[in-house]
Amino acid sequence: MLTTRKKILASFLFFLALCLLGSFLFYEYSLFWIERGIATATQDLKQKGISFSYASYSVAGNPLLLNVSFEELSVKDEKGNWQWQGGKAVISVYPWKPYQLHCSFSGDQKISLPQNLPFPVGTLSLGDMESMLNFSPEGY
Repeated sequence: MLTTRKKILASFLFFLALCLLGSFLFYEYSLFWIERGIATATQDLKQKGISFSYASYSVAGNPLLLNVSFEELSVKDEKGNWQWQGGKAVISVYPWKPYQLHCSFSGDQKISLPQNLPFPVGTLSLGDMESMLNFSPEGY
C-alpha cells in the first residue's frame, strides 16, 4: 500500500514537472513569435510606404499573457499624408488568441493630418486610449 502511494505521488510530481516545463517552453516560443512578428510587421509596413519607428520596445509577461511595450512610437505615411506619435503603447496578447490584440496608449497621442483638407484639422492631441483589434488568420 505504501508503494502504491509512492507511485501515485511520483507520477503526480512527474506530471507537474512536465506541465511546468511545457508552459516554460510555450512561453519562450511565444516570445520568439512576438519578436519575429514585430520585425515582419515593420518590414511589411515599410514596403507599403508606412514608416514605423520606436525608441525602444520590451516583451514581458508570463505563459498566459504577453505584453509588448513601445516607447516613443511613431507611425507615418512616407508621402506625408498623415502621422501618429505616441508616448507609450502596450499591446497585450493571449498566446491562444494570437489574432486578438488589446492595445493601451498612454501619454500624449498626436495625429497629424495634411493641411489641404476641406476642413482645418492640423494636429489632433489625444490623451490615454484603449482599443481591441481583431484579425482573421488571413490578416484582415
